[in-house]
Amino acid sequence: MLVPQTVDPPGPEVLGGALKRPACHTWLGVNATESELGHFEFWLATMDGFCRLLARGDAIEGTLVEPMYRWGSMAVFDLDTFAYLTMREAPRGDDGRRIFELGVCAYGPQGEQLADRVAEQIRCWDRHGRSLTNTWIEVHPAGTATDVAGHLVAEKRHTRIIIRTAPAG
Repeated sequence: MLVPQTVDPPGPEVLGGALKRPACHTWLGVNATESELGHFEFWLATMDGFCRLLARGDAIEGTLVEPMYRWGSMAVFDLDTFAYLTMREAPRGDDGRRIFELGVCAYGPQGEQLADRVAEQIRCWDRHGRSLTNTWIEVHPAGTATDVAGHLVAEKRHTRIIIRTAPAG
């Protein structure tokens, strides 16, 4: 899958305006263990506008945002709208491992649509990528000719990132 990155990041005033709109929360019914969370982030990295939302304590403590991690979360922006990943604890597995339900929270005029796009990417990972636990990443200068058949490719402004995955074992 080849995904070109064509979206220029918005300025802080644009994203600040998005926060003035009501949040659009979507819980997906997709659960993951802590060890699975690192792999699914690569699926999001192929989306146009992929970024990281860095949240400071006052935003988190005031529940303006509820990111996946204490530092923030993976996110996607599109013009004047952004969506980030969130999670909540689900019942523990039979083996006692912690399990989390994944969710999306979006702000901005197109919040519901962007939340739906991010949610679909997570569902795609749940259907097709969850078993791909052997992951390696190659980063090449933009425009480098490489064999990418069957792999996730993110074309960034200055680099071509190839994410190769294979089933465990």
